[in-house]
Amino acid sequence: MTRTTQLLTFALVTLAAACSSEKKSEPKAEAMTVTLHKCMIQVAPAGDPAKFEGTAQGEDETVVLEAAWTDVCAKLPEADKPTCKDDGKWEVMISGASGTLDGKTNYNKNVVLKARVETKDGSAESDKTMEDACKAATIEACKAAGAEGDCIAAGTHQKRGESSSTSTQRVAPKT
Repeated sequence: MTRTTQLLTFALVTLAAACSSEKKSEPKAEAMTVTLHKCMIQVAPAGDPAKFEGTAQGEDETVVLEAAWTDVCAKLPEADKPTCKDDGKWEVMISGASGTLDGKTNYNKNVVLKARVETKDGSAESDKTMEDACKAATIEACKAAGAEGDCIAAGTHQKRGESSSTSTQRVAPKT
């Protein structure tokens, strides 16, 4: 190899190495802030649940309470009587008072049974607005309850609960 050929080869190898090691610089992506709205809605069939009340009074508190239960159970529809003391079917509220006169105490007891209402939940998220998240959560809850669309606006169901939250996060750029 001649000296000129050697210098030419060296120059080409150096140039090739310089070109391959040169990195193209891309602009750095900046971290983004993302706001996420979350909403949970509970729905139940529209209308007030069935409610029944029984009362009794007398001098023996235990007997009076049992008489109040007997009174309320007798007021239930025939199909519901076997479930009278089933706290899975009924919300039970017991109240009462007592008074003493001439050394004798008189008791008054009330037993109220209110039908438990099954609620259905729906939840959704939106990166736009809380309103969007809650609208979508309502549709999900209505769907879970067997209804189409916005069952609250349609009047077939009522809202029994709502919770919402908003969070803001910094998201690293994708590389």
